[in-house]
Amino acid sequence: MSKRAGKYSVLTSFLFLSFVAVSFAQVPQVNHVFIVLEENTNYADAIGNPAMPYLNSLANRYGVATNYFGNTHPSIGNYFMLTAGQIVTNNDSYSNTVNVDNIVRQLLAHGKTWKAYEEDLPSAGYIAPNTAGYARKHCPLSFFSDVVNSPTEIKNLVPFTQFAQDLANNQLPNYSFISPNLCNDAHDCPLSTADTWLRNNIDPLVTSPLFQNDGILVIVFDEAGSDNTNGGGKIAWVVVSPKAKTGFKSTTVYQHQSTLRMMAEALGLTSFPGAAANAPDMAEFFGNQGPAPRPPSAVLTVTPQSGNAPLTVVADSTGSSSPNGSIVSQTIDFGDGTVSTSTNSSHTYTATGTFAVKLTVTDNIGLTASAAPKTVVVNAPPNAPPSCSLSVSPSSGPAPLSVTATATCTAKNTIASTVIDWGDQSSPTNGSSGTHTYANAGSYTARVTATDSSNQTGTATQTVTTTAAGATPVDFSLSATPPNQTGKPGTTVKYMVTVTGAAGYTGTIKLRVHGLPHGAKASFDPTSMQNAGSSTLTVSLGKSIRGGKYGLTISGYSQNLTRRTSIVLTTVGQKPGSQTPDAEVDDD
Repeated sequence: MSKRAGKYSVLTSFLFLSFVAVSFAQVPQVNHVFIVLEENTNYADAIGNPAMPYLNSLANRYGVATNYFGNTHPSIGNYFMLTAGQIVTNNDSYSNTVNVDNIVRQLLAHGKTWKAYEEDLPSAGYIAPNTAGYARKHCPLSFFSDVVNSPTEIKNLVPFTQFAQDLANNQLPNYSFISPNLCNDAHDCPLSTADTWLRNNIDPLVTSPLFQNDGILVIVFDEAGSDNTNGGGKIAWVVVSPKAKTGFKSTTVYQHQSTLRMMAEALGLTSFPGAAANAPDMAEFFGNQGPAPRPPSAVLTVTPQSGNAPLTVVADSTGSSSPNGSIVSQTIDFGDGTVSTSTNSSHTYTATGTFAVKLTVTDNIGLTASAAPKTVVVNAPPNAPPSCSLSVSPSSGPAPLSVTATATCTAKNTIASTVIDWGDQSSPTNGSSGTHTYANAGSYTARVTATDSSNQTGTATQTVTTTAAGATPVDFSLSATPPNQTGKPGTTVKYMVTVTGAAGYTGTIKLRVHGLPHGAKASFDPTSMQNAGSSTLTVSLGKSIRGGKYGLTISGYSQNLTRRTSIVLTTVGQKPGSQTPDAEVDDD
């Protein structure tokens, strides 16, 4: 054999083997196929639309047909093509019984089970006129004679509420035809509504062990919203299956009869209704493309994870990553109804309790992952600590000095104990009152401490000063200048009152004046002082005051001490006036 002949032989063998590999690609055999119908949307309005993140995550992860077309307008003919391989009618009000070959007939002939799950269907077997969000034109199986004329098969037309029960009980049939209501299929409501419905109702199927073992799901729109290409316009078609190629995008032209053929092949049927018999095969969506992509890694930190209300925490998901590229979205659920889509989010808990903070991330090919929940414990804020006041009397004097202490303490919680510390290293007194003798001269800080049932404390103090025996006693004195003032009716006269402390006197001195004549009023500014200082005494003479000379007494009061000084007030009037020895200033 020549070298050229050898080369042609090798090339011919390679092309033959490639042809054989392509020609014999097959739709995998499974026990469960599902089809979900959506409504009236152009391909470009669904694929790549951020309003449909769930559908697009499935399209990115599994397979999408980029040249798939509806067969006709309006809806009903497309539904018949998906189940009978022929349009049958374009009258959406059609109500006749259809006796043609169809998917139900073939399923029964091959010993397979089926159900049509119709949202808002009033009851199993219902085929009467439209009701609520249910439209019979979207349930083609309800027209076939194999169903309508069989009291057994007609019961397989069931409300969609049955779907979740059948999934939970592992009782799903081999073939499931699923129609959302007129809102949730995007016929009457936005695409975002349809996408949310898919996530809430179809994702539990996709993630179930039953489906992950041997399921195939097709999500397809019946017709385009504003396109007539190939009869029904270009529409979105997505296949989901553990047996599907990952991230596969087909450019082959397909229509609904190919979907009917593919679903029949997947269940092992050997006869295909109507146009499905000669429809292009969709086996290219299946096969081994290497290991399945790994899910992303969700990493969540929450700080702090405990404290008193109101408690502010920070949840951080920036440590999350994906081996497939990048994290494109994240959801942090704080467990109290608050959800954030930020990678780093601050939240304040105002209620007490235990909360589970959860993180879910989605990567660039639509794979999701959840982090282990973080527990946050929010405790009730403690009550305020006890509040105390302390009175020690007398607070000064020569040693030995006997005193009596009285404490008043209040608290939101129960007060468990009250202790008075005398400040001279003697034994404290338990209780809110007590007596004590200071033996030596000095300055002491008496302190009361109250402890409540939550171990919080409150304190109050008072200084006690004692002098040595024979020492100058702690005291204060009063003086006033000038000693004598003269005033006319309707005028004022003023005196300066001075308080002088002795031997380190400390305390508050309050001032009073006695002996004012009728028609006179007096005031001090200030009315009291701490330890020592000066105050202005102002005497206001009324217009009707009588003339005369009056001796006034100024008194200073502090704890157990009272000191006095005298002044003279002379008033000029027509007649001598009377004096009220006990008259005082009007205010303290």
